[in-house]
Amino acid sequence: MQAKGKTYLYIAGIFEILLGVLTLGLIFYAMTMNNSASIKVFGTYPKDMPSLQLLGIYIQIGLQIIAGLLGILFANKREKYKICQLLALFLLGILIYNYILMEVNAQAMISAFVSVIPPLLYYMGASRNKDTLLK
Repeated sequence: MQAKGKTYLYIAGIFEILLGVLTLGLIFYAMTMNNSASIKVFGTYPKDMPSLQLLGIYIQIGLQIIAGLLGILFANKREKYKICQLLALFLLGILIYNYILMEVNAQAMISAFVSVIPPLLYYMGASRNKDTLLK
């Protein structure tokens, strides 16, 4: 029997991997170039960011890639719903932490809204897999 949350976890996993890789690329690009694009995205140059903020971004990237891979691998494995739920909650927590430290502007708010959607889909998929397991 197919798990109910398979599609949610699979799609959210792909989005998490893409967001993680794009964020990593953007960080490296912004560190090597001194242009206004990094100020628009991060509020400052990454070289000038506090180390805790930069650490939070690196943790976010790592969690996104790991959660994405595990979401794809565990999409049809109903027994693994707890791992997926915990990863989704950790992702939401680190995203909130990073956006609290980030300078607030319109682009940061849009980025925050878009970045929260995949972990919510991820959590919904894990919850639907839990419901399938309990039936």
